[in-house]
Amino acid sequence: MESYLGSIADKKGHQFAGEVAELLKSILPDQRVEIKMTALGAPAHPDLGDVDVLAWDTKCGVVLLIECKRLKTALTVRQVIQQLEDFRGDTTNKEDALGKHKRRVDWLKQNPDELSRLTGIPEDQISWKPLVVTRGRVPMSFIDAIDFSKDQVVTIQDLEDHLTSLIVLDPQAQPLT
Repeated sequence: MESYLGSIADKKGHQFAGEVAELLKSILPDQRVEIKMTALGAPAHPDLGDVDVLAWDTKCGVVLLIECKRLKTALTVRQVIQQLEDFRGDTTNKEDALGKHKRRVDWLKQNPDELSRLTGIPEDQISWKPLVVTRGRVPMSFIDAIDFSKDQVVTIQDLEDHLTSLIVLDPQAQPLT
């Protein structure tokens, strides 16, 4: 039963990453969904997983490294505490979901050559923008006690507004809807 529930959650997670990518497409058409870190030059061991949505703008050099999280709403104090424990941003804790994302971002910043080749943005001109996009409000977006800026945790509903603060948008671009 645990395996079945895990496969359902995995499927919904992939669908959510696709929704985020589709939402970004009108503003950032240059993107890859669920790109394996090994495709970006990372070693197979330790397994750094994948970047859920990698999107970029060659004009301004912005590279979005997006982790998509479709989390259950934390309704009780215990659920809030559990989410904060699971998403501390501790890169030394292999079980920390936010730590995994930070390890990927750190590795890419230290090894930008393949990402630069893929995006066409020179390594020294990449403006790194790691984000965690969630389905709804989560405790991590309200607290400074985690090792990740709360400004980098954005709901899918707020993504367009957040992007306008990160990217000089092309006036010809279609608004996200």
